[in-house]
Amino acid sequence: MQRKWVYGLVSPPVRGGKPSFTLAPKQAIVSSHRKTTMHVTKTKEYQKTEPIEVYLNRDGQNLYKISKTSFTFSAGERQVRLHDTPTSSTDIIVDADIHSGESFAELLLTLSAIKDLPVLRSLQLNIPYLPYSRQDRQCAEGEAFSLRTFVKALAPYLDGVGDRVYTWDVHSHVANELFRTEIGCEFNNLQPQLFLQKFKDRGEEFSAKTIVIAPDKGAVERATLVQQALGLHSVVYATKVRNPEDGQILRTEVPEDVSYKGKNLLIVDDICDGGRTFIELAKVLRQFDPSRIDLYVTHGIFSKGFKVFGGLIDNFHVANLLPYKNFYQELPSSLTYLRTENYPTPRNQP
Repeated sequence: MQRKWVYGLVSPPVRGGKPSFTLAPKQAIVSSHRKTTMHVTKTKEYQKTEPIEVYLNRDGQNLYKISKTSFTFSAGERQVRLHDTPTSSTDIIVDADIHSGESFAELLLTLSAIKDLPVLRSLQLNIPYLPYSRQDRQCAEGEAFSLRTFVKALAPYLDGVGDRVYTWDVHSHVANELFRTEIGCEFNNLQPQLFLQKFKDRGEEFSAKTIVIAPDKGAVERATLVQQALGLHSVVYATKVRNPEDGQILRTEVPEDVSYKGKNLLIVDDICDGGRTFIELAKVLRQFDPSRIDLYVTHGIFSKGFKVFGGLIDNFHVANLLPYKNFYQELPSSLTYLRTENYPTPRNQP
């Protein structure tokens, strides 16, 4: 029997209440992937079909989708048009998946169109994967500070009373500071234990015998939060030994005074791109004969696909699957996820 996973929008609070991650009525329902071919099931009425969607929220409970069209002029400019716009005071939610310059431009145009609505009460931006969060500093003279540029571009549209942003397990704490200093809006970073709890509630085996593995120094806080929230066995911190001359990783080490034999190991991190960090770590952990090795990441890019893991990972748990390429034909049966982005190619409209 195939299990179903539910991705819900973050609903704004009822007046006087607190915002929460809820399974709202207008949600996409995505099934767990337990086959070798792509299989995504969504309700027909509530299917998220575009990277950027807009919802009304009049009463703090129910979401109503606003029809939106976008098109490209012959010279290459994007344009956005909202239809059936509200006529009475309302909160508006924008659910955005941004992975290209074109989708970023469309987001800014959408936010601009919304801010011009005279009945707008507050604006909420849900952006699970925060673009440029890995470009959180200038590494060389003449290089752009991409994350700061991205946040500044959003500033004119999130400056109202009650405006807020929700993101999922952001890569860098620099984002929190930039939203505070450059915009001043409410910034909410949903932590990984929230998503792992959803996997656990639906039958995944995370127990008091599970050891959480932080693959590097940057994942220590994240792994500790997961271990404490889910009541797991303990946290182990892996380290990368680098060449002092060029910074290249020479090897990965884990504490040898820990009993890994027969244990379930859960590697926890925010992003998997090509996967080398996890592959090298899993090679080391396999030497200690654990019962199994699972990998949880909040954002799964998997730019080199899944075959590169070579059976080193027993189960993949991904909150937000971001298909970098058309690799659906090789999705492993060991993969489960809460949501995925599988939109059709945007069509130009007159």
